[in-house]
Amino acid sequence: MIELAWIVGSIVMGWIANQRGRNGFGWFLLSLAVSPLLSAVFLIAAGEPRPVPPTKPLSGKALGIVAAFIIAAIAVAGGVSALMAPEDGVTTVAKDRLSGKE
Repeated sequence: MIELAWIVGSIVMGWIANQRGRNGFGWFLLSLAVSPLLSAVFLIAAGEPRPVPPTKPLSGKALGIVAAFIIAAIAVAGGVSALMAPEDGVTTVAKDRLSGKE
């Protein structure tokens, strides 16, 4: 019975937080982890949320830079894994299994 009250209280806290302009799911999870009553105290202490200024989308140049970094990271990861691989491409475990030595 206590578990049911805890879950219902957490759902209510998530709904109240959402009504106050906060992340309802985050406050729901906090209520589950801590307690609905303690998260209510946190929500009251947090006060009203500050307005978030609108952000503009990334420009084409910024998107290109982000894409270049992602491609470079993938290339580096591939190079590192290639350097760490054995020369013939077959690991010792695979060799043992193929030869029946397990």
